Amino acid sequence: MDNRPIPSSRALIEFYPEANLGDDLFLRTVLTRYPDVLFRIVADSNAHVGHLDYSNLEVVHVRCGSRLPPCKGTNFIKSRMRQRLLLHELQHEDCLVVVGGSLFIQSFPSGAVSKIMNSIMVRDRHGVYKACSDTFVLGANFGPYYTSSFLEGFREIFSADCADVCFRDRYSFELFSDLGNVRIAPDILFSTTFPGVDKQRHVFMSVINLRSRQRSASLAAHAAAYESWMARAARWFAEEGYAVTVCSFCKAEGDEEAVERVADAADGTGVCVSRLFYRGDVDEVLREIAASEVVVATRFHAMVLGLAAGAKVLSIPYSGKMTNVLCDLGLSGHNVLEIPDIDPEDMGPCEEVVASEPFDASRVAREAVGHFEALDAYFGRKSPSKGGAVE
Repeated sequence: MDNRPIPSSRALIEFYPEANLGDDLFLRTVLTRYPDVLFRIVADSNAHVGHLDYSNLEVVHVRCGSRLPPCKGTNFIKSRMRQRLLLHELQHEDCLVVVGGSLFIQSFPSGAVSKIMNSIMVRDRHGVYKACSDTFVLGANFGPYYTSSFLEGFREIFSADCADVCFRDRYSFELFSDLGNVRIAPDILFSTTFPGVDKQRHVFMSVINLRSRQRSASLAAHAAAYESWMARAARWFAEEGYAVTVCSFCKAEGDEEAVERVADAADGTGVCVSRLFYRGDVDEVLREIAASEVVVATRFHAMVLGLAAGAKVLSIPYSGKMTNVLCDLGLSGHNVLEIPDIDPEDMGPCEEVVASEPFDASRVAREAVGHFEALDAYFGRKSPSKGGAVE
């Protein structure tokens, strides 16, 4: 027997269901903010959603190309299948909530085939977003994109099909700032509430797999130098008296393989580092970040959470979305190590971040809840007073 209370509203929520820490935190933030709303997600039968145990969440399991290997072509196929399933499920919902980061990427930059695929992607999104009377987009950035037709296609979608769109960076916002329903607020996870733990002489290092088929060839070319530098940095911090944790944020994207390589290389130099694999326990990772004096962040949300937790953050951007947010925060070039510039022998960035001061994220945390302004009004929720961030 289902003893859950009858929800006051219903909504379909679109997010990345692959046990990625940042996306799982997005979802938790939405679900805990609106406990009286029943949210449903569409997930592949093999998706990593078993850890999503919330009283106001239902998972609709479907077969959505789960046997296909991860690459641009198959990701496109799975995305099309998912869009069709979303369209079907929207018949039963009051609204669509789209929450995520890099939601609007033009995956195929050039060529006749890419023109067709990009056109299909825009058309599919248009079909899904217009199928619901109210569609809300939260926490996203736009791009990278390569053609004006892709940009203008989404301009029409945001204008005609969305009740509200709130971007997390000024670059994305300014692409659509002429639209009255487009807003900007800092990344949602700046409002995260952390476990109450004391700072320790601890370094938290987030690692990504630059060798993954989901990464570009230009990034893959720097994989060896990147992993070598991370291992040497772990050793440097350990020799300075820090406890070091090397963490993966998403198994599905190969982070765990990169963590093992980096940790093994560090261990091989006589330094013992801890391995932490995110597999659904959000609070375990938040505790580690909250307790860390320094965060070395390759993952976007390792950077955001490190700044929000008051750590000294060394950012290693793997995409423009990190650079854009650092620019918005006034941190361009401040404790930033660009992947193409990595010298495995150079520990200068480690010395500089240790000598720096933490970023004061209190104002940004208050502003981050602005993503929920329109959704609060829709669900009849009274927004918290300034400073009352909800997580």
